[in-house]
Amino acid sequence: MIVSSRSLARPLLALGVLAALVTPRAATTQAARPGASDLAPYLSAHINWRQFAGQSINIAMTDQVDTDALRQHLALFHRLTGINVNFQKYGDVTQKNLTDLVSGAGTLDVMQVDSMVVPQWVRLNYLEPLGPYLSNSKLTDDKWFNVADILPKFRALGVQNGATYALPEYPETSMVFYRKDLFKKAGITHAPRTYQEWAADAAKVTDKAHHVYGIGLIGLKGADQNVYRWTSIARAFGGGFFKNFPSDLTPTINSQGNVAATQWMVDALNKYGPPGAASMGWSEVDTGAYQGQIASILDTFDNGPAMEDPHASKTVGKWGAGVVPSGPGGTWPSEFSWMMSIHSKSSHKGAAWLFIQWANSAPVMLSKLNMTPITNRVSLWNDPRIIAASKKIANGEWLPVVRQSLEIANPQFRPRFPGWLQMGDRLSIAIQEAIAGTASPQAALDSAQRDIATQLRMGHYTH
Repeated sequence: MIVSSRSLARPLLALGVLAALVTPRAATTQAARPGASDLAPYLSAHINWRQFAGQSINIAMTDQVDTDALRQHLALFHRLTGINVNFQKYGDVTQKNLTDLVSGAGTLDVMQVDSMVVPQWVRLNYLEPLGPYLSNSKLTDDKWFNVADILPKFRALGVQNGATYALPEYPETSMVFYRKDLFKKAGITHAPRTYQEWAADAAKVTDKAHHVYGIGLIGLKGADQNVYRWTSIARAFGGGFFKNFPSDLTPTINSQGNVAATQWMVDALNKYGPPGAASMGWSEVDTGAYQGQIASILDTFDNGPAMEDPHASKTVGKWGAGVVPSGPGGTWPSEFSWMMSIHSKSSHKGAAWLFIQWANSAPVMLSKLNMTPITNRVSLWNDPRIIAASKKIANGEWLPVVRQSLEIANPQFRPRFPGWLQMGDRLSIAIQEAIAGTASPQAALDSAQRDIATQLRMGHYTH
């Protein structure tokens, strides 16, 4: 199973940073009729929102704050469209989707999909192409919906064989967070710009006698755990996954760049990381940072607001942020998204599309900002209110780094192909073994190379 790097999002609503920006109208005007002021932003679209009134759709979403932010507006969607919504959250939405997809029952209409499964599910004909809905003027108002305003790099995650199958509802990228106070005390004035610089910085701020560790990286196995962070490092060191993706899927797991990147992780964690790093997942690393025990981490951008939440963090106001470090291979912030798609066996595809269009529209995304600062809209990342409010996150360094990372993120950060699941899981075992010291980076990746080459042959990706 593939899940996101965040199967459960961090608590963001206690922040107070963005809560005052937007009042969720749906929560305050439950008795309003269609046409009331809270529906005005949607009624400006030149489509008949009520063309599927009376139909019922089933929606499966992951359990996270972003989903809660969307759910607060469901009553508005019903008043707008007359469509009944059965909206359910799941800790493992991918498995829920698969149960329905494999059975062919088609009981789900709208699915929230991990961007890494899109290629495999397209090959299995699980997902409905969205192009015909986007181009149908009876179903979509091009000008109003403005799909071009949805982050282009992340829209690419839903494209397979030139066709769009899903839209990015919850995009995610990564960055470095560092303790500005501890770095300043050590004479460091900025986030690390290279991995060599980061290791040197970590050495200066590590104080093991007082249980302060200069760096925290995820060592726990899993394509959504250590591989997700390792990829930024390996890419920067000139490493990768294949000889020439997607035309030549000969694996290059034990390449010089990958071995050097893994060795860097091993050395940094052994010298400057907390005990037990090989078994630490994102939750453990984050907790160490929040509690003041880890002075710098490579993590996803939703960590920034959480670090400023006094209910979760003892280090509020002490953090800065920087773009992930660079190397000979360039700069590689992560790219992932939870995406919305239509089940190919759905009996209510038109109603499902109206929901996807509504949920990803600028008015809904704007309203959701009262609970979470994450959005899929270019225009909202540039909204003056968000710019002003974000100055409280990571001492004002968070939003500029987010915007830069979103711009340079690469849709092929991890290779998007149907065989990724097995490949990512096997690679993650090798990374954990190297960090744990049960195998050298070279030996661990040599073993993974052999196994992954076999996997790819058996999957008919190579000969």
